[in-house]
Amino acid sequence: MPSAQRLAQAPPRAIYTVKEPRNTTYSQTQGHFIQAERHHIDYTHSTIAAAGPTLQHTFSQPVTSVYGYGDPRQNNHILSRRPGTTKTYTPHGAAFNAGPHFSQSNNFPNAHGFVIENFYALDREGTQDHRKESENNKTTAEDRYKAIKSVEKYQRKRKAEEALMKLAAKATPGAMLDSAERGYIPRCDETTRESLRDRLTQWARNIDALEQCLLWLSGPAAVGKSAVAQSVAETMKEEELFGASFFFSRPNNLSDPDVVIPTLVYQLASLLPKYGLVVGQVFKDDPQIMNRSRRSQFRKFITEPFLPDLTVRPFTLLTYLSYQVLKLISHRPLLIVLDGLDECNSREAQCEFVDMISRFVHKDRRSRLRWMICSRPEPHLAATFGAIQATGILLQEKLDIGDHESRRDTLRILMNGFAEIRKGYPYLLNHSWPHGEHIHFIAEQASGHLGFVSFIIRFIGDKEYDNPARQLEVCLNFLKHASRNIDRNPLHTLDLLYTQILSEIPRDILADTLLVLGVFVIHNNAHLTANVLANFLELDQASFYGSLQRLHSVVWVPSPDNADRMPIRIYHASFSDYLKDQARSRQFRLDSEAVNLHVATRGLRWLSHFRKIPGGE
Repeated sequence: MPSAQRLAQAPPRAIYTVKEPRNTTYSQTQGHFIQAERHHIDYTHSTIAAAGPTLQHTFSQPVTSVYGYGDPRQNNHILSRRPGTTKTYTPHGAAFNAGPHFSQSNNFPNAHGFVIENFYALDREGTQDHRKESENNKTTAEDRYKAIKSVEKYQRKRKAEEALMKLAAKATPGAMLDSAERGYIPRCDETTRESLRDRLTQWARNIDALEQCLLWLSGPAAVGKSAVAQSVAETMKEEELFGASFFFSRPNNLSDPDVVIPTLVYQLASLLPKYGLVVGQVFKDDPQIMNRSRRSQFRKFITEPFLPDLTVRPFTLLTYLSYQVLKLISHRPLLIVLDGLDECNSREAQCEFVDMISRFVHKDRRSRLRWMICSRPEPHLAATFGAIQATGILLQEKLDIGDHESRRDTLRILMNGFAEIRKGYPYLLNHSWPHGEHIHFIAEQASGHLGFVSFIIRFIGDKEYDNPARQLEVCLNFLKHASRNIDRNPLHTLDLLYTQILSEIPRDILADTLLVLGVFVIHNNAHLTANVLANFLELDQASFYGSLQRLHSVVWVPSPDNADRMPIRIYHASFSDYLKDQARSRQFRLDSEAVNLHVATRGLRWLSHFRKIPGGE
């Protein structure tokens, strides 16, 4: 600012906006002021008097503003125009045509080397009015900006809700952690597999210096992998560290690889609303995303939103929303569980899931997502996991059988199970039932297979038989006979127990039983509820439930009240495998050709029936 005296008694009289070449010197008289917003110089709150005959100031850069004109002596005439509609005055001897009393000689007698483009004749009150108008305009602009942002926020939220509905239509609720459709849900007791569960939960919680974000829990059939996965996931959910899950089950039609990613994304979007905004934007950018390949879906829904290095991506709305998600989960990990991967329909798809997840983890070694995959150690899966072992991103855990912990757990499951059975029959069973020797004998035959002992407990406590003492006797006799066999594999013993159960079904009911099981196992789909299955086979309620009455230890059957929305469930895949294997089930094997022929014949009968209905669809 130029050096000058302040004359407090002289009020501001006018505002001039000046445009000049860089480093131009100009002069002005006392009582007139130069205002500049941003690039302009503002003298409106002081009266400038010349130290001599003129006041000199050197601008550092050109300035522009809105054109206006008025009478500086009247101070009552204001006119402004939009930027770009300017008029230039050249103060070199000619009068300024800004008003009848405005002239170069009166106001800028020594002006040279600059031009006046904009003129506002304002007194102090006028200046305040002008600023008030500017503030009002600013407020209006801010309100308009807020309104626009509010609309954008609403639109993003609406897109997220629409995307969630599309995902729900594609997802499989029965494969989720707490789905009622799963029927019987295996889980560990508080003391079962305790050391293993402690290691897994500690791994899932760890947020510092962890590069092994992928864990493979392997083990043979019927050792309790699903129970461990369920219990660990429930613990993480209690601690708000659970993200999503998919529990595969081949006999229960939870094995379609194309629904896995939509099911996981649906759960994550429901848990994290900000991630839901990302999903909504993905659907907006690509409305056909659900028809893309699994790799494309995984990349758009998982890899890109959760990839921390956003600098390698163009800054778009999707990038911004992804950044908000990363900030949200920066302080906590999220566990994602894939249980029973070996029961997925396609071996190629099984390996593809492992490959996609491992590539994601390799890109982001400090990811907040924790992936736990549980499966049997099938050769193709063992080879796939073996290929990524050297990268350092994989942690392996095995469910061993026959070790000290597994044998101890089998005893605990048996003792706790028998205690529950005694509670249901207080007048038939005394507190010492069963004998300790019987418990240890069953545990020895189980050889650490937790699924096997769980099945034994269901078999003995089956309410349809309603005689635990007799069921225990049958079980003991059967196991004693099986123990003489050279093959001490509990799964072989399990097959013998399946045979024993089916052998006790009355012959006049067995045909319906095998028919129900055959259609369910061979032609199962998401729409085959218990009610639909019974109607399709033309079985009334009594016949349908009677055909499954002796199978409650191996098949979960919904109540009649829930039959219209829930299917029957097979507890363990070993039973459906048994039914399809001639060498294992023998006379109880499901004849797929006979079942297919029956389904085709029944389907034609229903089609003929509906064609006879007038106006029927």
